[in-house]
Amino acid sequence: MVLVANHPIGSLDGLALLRAVAAVRQDVKVVASQVLSYIEPLSSLFVPVDNVAYKTSRQQIQAMQQQLERQGVLIMFPAGEVSRISPQGIRDGHWHTGFLRLAAKVRAPIVPIHISARNSTLFYLASLAYRPLSTLLLVREMFQQRGGRIKLRIGGRIPFNNWHDGHTSARELAGRFRRHVYRLGQGKSGLFASESPIALPEERQELKKALKACELLGNTPDGKAIFLYRRQDDARSPILRELGRLREIAFRAVGEGSGRRRDLDSYDDDYYHLVLWDEDALDIVGAYRFIPTGEQLERKGLAGIYSNSLFDYDRDMMPILAQGIELGAALSSRPTGENAAGLSVAGHRRLSGQVSAIPLSVRPGVNLRRHAGCGAGSADCLLPALFCRGQSAGPVASALSCFAAAGAGAVRRR
Repeated sequence: MVLVANHPIGSLDGLALLRAVAAVRQDVKVVASQVLSYIEPLSSLFVPVDNVAYKTSRQQIQAMQQQLERQGVLIMFPAGEVSRISPQGIRDGHWHTGFLRLAAKVRAPIVPIHISARNSTLFYLASLAYRPLSTLLLVREMFQQRGGRIKLRIGGRIPFNNWHDGHTSARELAGRFRRHVYRLGQGKSGLFASESPIALPEERQELKKALKACELLGNTPDGKAIFLYRRQDDARSPILRELGRLREIAFRAVGEGSGRRRDLDSYDDDYYHLVLWDEDALDIVGAYRFIPTGEQLERKGLAGIYSNSLFDYDRDMMPILAQGIELGAALSSRPTGENAAGLSVAGHRRLSGQVSAIPLSVRPGVNLRRHAGCGAGSADCLLPALFCRGQSAGPVASALSCFAAAGAGAVRRR
């Protein structure tokens, strides 16, 4: 992730941002003046550059690129020098394009930050009279800031696909980012579409308590619990809130996030949610939602079926939907294959067909095996009584076979 900011007062800009970001991310470095690299306790946090001669060595560029390749945070001041007075007020000069080239190589998102601060009147007068003199005054200006305040306004994360279109020149993009930052400082809407920060996790004990109140369908061989949840009232639901948060993390990781703090929609209130719970980690490690579409058609018609919002079904689909189950919003919250397997176990003997699952780091298809009629109440059946009728090839399974064959199971990102 690349953080870009205006540069109103000098070295303190970098130190202030470093302190703010390091409070939430330890993997942070700031591209800053060589002078700051002499602060020994902090030297490992800087990528020093010569911002007087405007030269950056190949080694320094490689250090920046490695920071981004490691998924770290890189703070940059594209102006390369402190802001000066201008007819528009105290503003950066033109922004250099290096931050765009670095971000583009790893398809990194960019976070804009506006810093509200200023140097003394003497500094700006000296800058007008003789710019090198004002540069010499920067050390004095830094100590003049003692006891003062620096206000940071952090904008929304701008995904790679929202700023890189493949045809706009780097110079034009850099200018647009500069204007975006100053609009941010004025409280105006930005020039790039951004994402809201992902919501904080739900309180673990509250989440555990809410899940324990749900129907326990069974346990996986590795001890994870499988719960069935459906919203019953309008009260705040920690389960849905956490599912929405995890979905947004999972889908953003593959470039398909909603851009909201939680990926929730109106269908979540009606659908059943199958939740895979890790008691040791106090964490939801997998989930998907489903609903008998016949039941939903009776209650809300086609408008109540999520996949209809994608495919706009005609009346010919009604007989199939009336006997089917819609399945989607599959996620796995960890980057290993363990949880994809967990979802497959959770779907064991349930349904037929295939549905796309989008976990955090991989995109496996989760194979859903046919429910072959376990007999109601069978100890190894994880289906709730709502669906388990004991037939040799349950109507739900047969209907879903038709449903998948008709193509309705291929729900876009869900």
